[in-house]
Amino acid sequence: PPQTVRVVAPGLLAFARRVDEVDRDTDGAVLAATLENAIDLATRFGVNRVELATPQLVTGPLKIPQDNMVFESTVDRTTIRMVSTDTLAIGRSEMLNIGNNRTQFINLDFHWELAQEQVDGGAMFVINDNRLTRFQNCSFTLVNKAIHDGVVFFHIVTDPLSLPESETVSGRILNSNENALPLVAIQLDNAIVRGEATLIQMDYAAALQLVWNNGLLAISGRMIDTFGARRRPTLVASPIQLSLSNVTAEIPLGLLRMRLGGQGIFPVPIERQADRCVFLVDEGQPHIEIVGVESLATERPYVKLRGEDNAYVGAPTLSDPMLYVSDLQGNTSVNIMDDLRSESLAWIDERRPSWSVRWSKLRSRSQIYH
Repeated sequence: PPQTVRVVAPGLLAFARRVDEVDRDTDGAVLAATLENAIDLATRFGVNRVELATPQLVTGPLKIPQDNMVFESTVDRTTIRMVSTDTLAIGRSEMLNIGNNRTQFINLDFHWELAQEQVDGGAMFVINDNRLTRFQNCSFTLVNKAIHDGVVFFHIVTDPLSLPESETVSGRILNSNENALPLVAIQLDNAIVRGEATLIQMDYAAALQLVWNNGLLAISGRMIDTFGARRRPTLVASPIQLSLSNVTAEIPLGLLRMRLGGQGIFPVPIERQADRCVFLVDEGQPHIEIVGVESLATERPYVKLRGEDNAYVGAPTLSDPMLYVSDLQGNTSVNIMDDLRSESLAWIDERRPSWSVRWSKLRSRSQIYH
């Protein structure tokens, strides 16, 4: 039985050995000409590893069908160009649905250009309740020249009512503890993300664990945009956890926004650990924004900031907002950048913050994000 499915240039299939109605390489690997065909063959043979042995691939929307799959380029790097198969391309596009299957991607460059006429947004990846989606040495380029709204790199969907019935049967989406938040873990190692979009959007707040070691984020929106939780989290429920090291992030609209409305009315604590990172946020724009809490008088640990040697730049002043909270009555509470140096606020443990960076080359303001 094969151990690997290998994607090769279509012309190479003419030289393959035909065994049991499939093309085989000399080492026994099953060969495929497209990523879609490779996923189908991996499911058929129960194989978890897909090797991409070609520098470029073009693919339409895909769905990961099984757990613990690994997709790795074996020719240094492989560019995967995503193309919507909708002939009109005006509806919402979802290019790679990972679902709740743990998946790894290694040495891949994802590229997606939205059609000018597409008006209903879209997502490069869709993830449900998922223990780990990991990207190693990958880049993500999202070209949204028309600056359509609702475009995201990662759309996290954990509301069972939003999912097809077949995806909730396993019980992984419907958590057995009604007050526990669905767990979603994403890890990025040596990653570049760029484009006119938001990085992560959650339909309802999940126990998101985002770990990013070394990389560049250059986007037009926020790092994370989410509604609140559907049920009130318990005191021991996992918060939203962000762990960032050596990441340069140009996020004009801020690090995170949580809107509490509709069914997602319950705030979820946010814990951010950042070390040796640079954050570029537009002047006057809060890094973290929580909208619609019941009352400002309710003392809750909405945010915990930890880290060292981080720089907060862009158009910075020490009076720019770091944390902005508003309640249902329209009252607001603002903590400013200068509070990062405070030793009296229990939710801030930030060492040696700075407000300037010596760039080797200044970025042109006319340069587009993608």
